[in-house]
Amino acid sequence: MSDHKVLFDELRFNNQLQPPVVDRSGITVIIWDNNILGINDIDILPQVIHVSIKKQGIAPLDICILKPLIRREYLLESNQDGPLIFSYIYTDNLTSLPHPLSSCYENLTNIALANDKTREMLASQAHMWNHTFNYINSMSLKCAIQLGIPDIIHSHGQAMTLSNLVAALPINNNAKTLDYIFRLMRFLIHAGFLSQTQVNDKEEEGYLLTPASRLLLKDEPLCQIPFVQMELEPHFMDPWHSLSQWIKNGNDSSTPFAICHVKPLFEYDEKKPKINRQFNEIMASDSRLIMSVVIEHCKAVFEGLKSLVDVGGCPGIVAKIIANALPEIDCIVFDLPHVIEGCEGSKNLSYVEGDMFKSIPSIDEILLKWVLHDWGDEGCIKILKECKEAIPSKEKGGKVIIIDMVLTDHKLQKGDDKSYETQLFFDMLMMVHVSGKERNQQDWAKLFSGAGFGDYNIIPVLGLRSIIEVFPLSVEFAKLNKTPVK
Repeated sequence: MSDHKVLFDELRFNNQLQPPVVDRSGITVIIWDNNILGINDIDILPQVIHVSIKKQGIAPLDICILKPLIRREYLLESNQDGPLIFSYIYTDNLTSLPHPLSSCYENLTNIALANDKTREMLASQAHMWNHTFNYINSMSLKCAIQLGIPDIIHSHGQAMTLSNLVAALPINNNAKTLDYIFRLMRFLIHAGFLSQTQVNDKEEEGYLLTPASRLLLKDEPLCQIPFVQMELEPHFMDPWHSLSQWIKNGNDSSTPFAICHVKPLFEYDEKKPKINRQFNEIMASDSRLIMSVVIEHCKAVFEGLKSLVDVGGCPGIVAKIIANALPEIDCIVFDLPHVIEGCEGSKNLSYVEGDMFKSIPSIDEILLKWVLHDWGDEGCIKILKECKEAIPSKEKGGKVIIIDMVLTDHKLQKGDDKSYETQLFFDMLMMVHVSGKERNQQDWAKLFSGAGFGDYNIIPVLGLRSIIEVFPLSVEFAKLNKTPVK
């Protein structure tokens, strides 16, 4: 058996155009199209792959040659004039093999899957289907949250079997719902939100949370449930149906969101207390997560300061975290009147109402967390100019700290494709919901230059986002270039 296994492994990667012929142990084997035996191709092939063998009278072989899912190799049919035909069939039981299938094919040259073009077409269809049904990822996640699945598994305290989970869920416990939850859980495992492990001698498997699903626990301080819930609400999903019409209209002053809801996002939210509350919850949960990383790994960007303004920072979670971690810094949360209404300060934390497009309180350092991606280049330059007016020179400690995405340049830097895809998702989201965009390093440099700043430093320590330190022109540089400096 080992000889046969080696034989097929060798032929599998043979790139010759003509069918290769090898003689081993008295058997001459022809792989008609060795490309269809490539490991990467198995996922798009049917359950039967054909190989011809010229030696007659060979008994069934019980070997595993391509990948763990392919269990058995079986002799199907022999005729005097043609070759024997084998099939690799997804089964662990030889007695369950189907009736000989070779009669379905007159000869191997008629097998469509032997044609590279056909396989490319089928792979393209699968790729198209994957993107068409990508919304199922989001909706399955939303369903799991609504059913409380992460919290139920967490409360169980150990791996939870399917039957125990269904019994604990607020649903009717019957055969149908058992099947529905099994299929949902299977999908969530594939998506990386759950894992499985054996729980008893009966070889039953139980579900466990993963690091991703722990962010979906209601009592988790870094809980991301508000973000998932709001982004998947109909009023946020509906604008995507207006995207093509918006592009056709070519109206730069509007957005698909405004076309759908008649008002721009921020005006719409202002009149909807529930949405405004959801938005604040999103900002709060994200701020707790991101600032836990900043304080642990990048605390130095705030050290030495006497004062800081968090622009557009309501409900003030970021400023509170900084104020608690660095009590020597006086922190101000600066936002629109209706946004900070009812907010209460503390010893080194205060709230100031205003409009960042008109003026910003004078301060040592300004923080812009997830603000600039909401705006187009013109709006960003205006905000940055107001920031520049509010801070002292570089020599006196003046600085703007930006927490935002820096798009990966895939032409120059090959990185994590999933992370890059998520950054592109956010860029499209900014285009549809507001007038903003995500930016690469060159885009950021143009904004800083356009606003009159001198230098910047990107610190990529926040996963999809980065910390960007932006400095005013130095006094010496300004003198050389006759540029006014505060």
